[in-house]
Amino acid sequence: MTNRLLTMFLCLLMPAIWLSSSASAEQSLSANGKVLELDESNFDSAISSFDFILVDFYAPWCGHCKRLSPQACEKEFWDLLFCGRPTYTPPGTEAHDITQNPILGITVVLELDEAAPILASLKEPIVIAKVNADKFTRLARKYDIDGYPTLKIFMHGVPVEYNGPRKADLLVRYLKKFVAPNVSVLDSDSAISDFVEAAGTYFPIYIGFGLDELVISKLSVKYKKKAWFSVAKDFSEAWLMVAYDFDNGILL
Repeated sequence: MTNRLLTMFLCLLMPAIWLSSSASAEQSLSANGKVLELDESNFDSAISSFDFILVDFYAPWCGHCKRLSPQACEKEFWDLLFCGRPTYTPPGTEAHDITQNPILGITVVLELDEAAPILASLKEPIVIAKVNADKFTRLARKYDIDGYPTLKIFMHGVPVEYNGPRKADLLVRYLKKFVAPNVSVLDSDSAISDFVEAAGTYFPIYIGFGLDELVISKLSVKYKKKAWFSVAKDFSEAWLMVAYDFDNGILL
């Protein structure tokens, strides 16, 4: 009788434990503007959970990695001033995580940490994550990681090598362009206004008024990383001429 009651208790308890762990995992993988820490247990789940996710494959001992993700040098004061230089010192001598414990009141500004909340707040959110590829070697081999840091952007689960800028503000601009449609179709004055505002002034903007997207499709693929492309299907010419100065960056 006792064994039967114990078995029934365990049967009732296990689903609750499973649901609790699933909810916890889902919460930890939310796009909350923080850099996600991934490993072999949650990597695939993260990739399938987000349409766009930039993954930093790093090694704790890599000097270049220290400026990019939450790793920093902990040595004497003068060495700290040069934290992030490409020393490639092997593990155990310089590499310590001081993100939560800054020395002498100095807070290390990390490029990915700075970019993460901005990218997470976009209309099409981009999540940033990191993987210790020196520790989780199976993931490193699977994605052909042979240098640190290596950045890959997963778009709907498909990895693409990221070779763009790594400074936070430039990274945000580049990634917004990287994941955008080749050609945006605009069907109202407000859509045009929103598109121009979202595109900003860093890249040239091409708008084909009254054109079909197929007309500029090849051009948009070729220069996707260098300019914004769109076609306006419905617009007011009077509003357009008042709203924009076409001598100042918007090309027809």
